[in-house]
Amino acid sequence: MNARLIALSCLLLTALSPAADDYKAGSQFASGLKNQGSSTLSNTKLNEIIPNYTPNPSESGYYGGVTSGAASGLENAGMKAMTGTDAGKTTTEVMKNRPPDKLDLDAPFLKAGLDMRDKAESESGHITVPCQDVTVDKTEITTHQCERVPAASLACTRTAKITWEEVEGWDTRTVTILPHQFVFRKGGSSRNSYFTFEFRSPISGVIQTGTLNIWVQDGTLFNRTGEFMKSSIKFWKSEIKTLNAHGIALQENTVVSSGQFSGSGAWAGKITDAIVGRFQGRSATLTLTLTVLVKTKVPSQKIEWVYGGQNDVY
Repeated sequence: MNARLIALSCLLLTALSPAADDYKAGSQFASGLKNQGSSTLSNTKLNEIIPNYTPNPSESGYYGGVTSGAASGLENAGMKAMTGTDAGKTTTEVMKNRPPDKLDLDAPFLKAGLDMRDKAESESGHITVPCQDVTVDKTEITTHQCERVPAASLACTRTAKITWEEVEGWDTRTVTILPHQFVFRKGGSSRNSYFTFEFRSPISGVIQTGTLNIWVQDGTLFNRTGEFMKSSIKFWKSEIKTLNAHGIALQENTVVSSGQFSGSGAWAGKITDAIVGRFQGRSATLTLTLTVLVKTKVPSQKIEWVYGGQNDVY
């Protein structure tokens, strides 16, 4: 029995000897690694592995939050970035050169007002009482009695004879030139282009007043400027222009022309074509209203008094 125990003990000691060697090797390897992780973290230089890294950025002064006016450094830095960097300059240029928003004239809050304006003339423009000169015909018969000579009553009796004759006079007339009576003409080149418009006068006389009604259905007429009847005209949007036309003489069936409404640049010719096309297509119109002093024949009364066979004409 003792011999068996001794033999078993020898076997156990033989098996434990290799296990102890493995444990020792593992323990030594772990001991060598235990400080490498913390050493790597504490000794790493972040600015060498992260581009543009800085441990104390200038923005750290504002991490706690600021209010307007309390951080002049931040505000100055922002202003410097807006004015001194390409991104800031581009943003500023976009803000300055952004085209204005185009109003939609068909919007409900605008259309009601425009409709009211368009109807204003028809609703209030003709509420006038026309005045005309009226000639009153009057015959006065008087009888005179002479006490001394009875026959004298015949000598004092006279008969009035009224006749009419035409004499030259002046009459004020209103003349309206409608959109279809205007003729538009184009001229120039593609880069220096112009247009004119004209009409034929229906009467002869001298203009007293004049208005030009410019109507544009939508959009604009590209801000072309020129002269018509001694007045500067700008084609832009709908408006009624009072003309400085007093004293201009008209001759019946004679053409009355405007000055040149010109423009220059790469798009000048196309803009001229667009404007003339709108007038010819009636999406824009001109209506001219004139009051003209016209020479005419007017009736004048002529009275003849008859005395006993002799005629006295007054």
